[in-house]
Amino acid sequence: MSQEAQYAAWGGFGDLTFKGRLSPSQFQDRRTWRVTAQQVVNGYPRHQAQGESERTCSLTMQFSNKFCDITKSVKALDAMAENQVPRAVVIGDDIKGKFTIRSRTLTGMKTTPSGSVVSMTYQCELVEVKDKP
Repeated sequence: MSQEAQYAAWGGFGDLTFKGRLSPSQFQDRRTWRVTAQQVVNGYPRHQAQGESERTCSLTMQFSNKFCDITKSVKALDAMAENQVPRAVVIGDDIKGKFTIRSRTLTGMKTTPSGSVVSMTYQCELVEVKDKP
């Protein structure tokens, strides 16, 4: 399920706060369940449910010098990825859960004609971390 978040007033992931209508530009939430096929002698395999797999999210964020210090935001993003402490993801008034960063990819960069960075776009793959039952 992919949601365009063009009109979100604000959001947050751990130490980062999204400001403006363009960030996060996209949020994709994925849940899967493990279903194992059990082979039978004759006929179609029988399927056995074995619980839920990891819940993953894809979050695309744009850091722009119009509303944040790009260097500080990228350093905060990298620090959150390195220390692997689960952080809450909040978009608008919807709390998505606690997630940690599995990977991050720089997907775009805009510069002025002189080479100064104006904005950077990152895509983060997040995995939900649940407390023990």
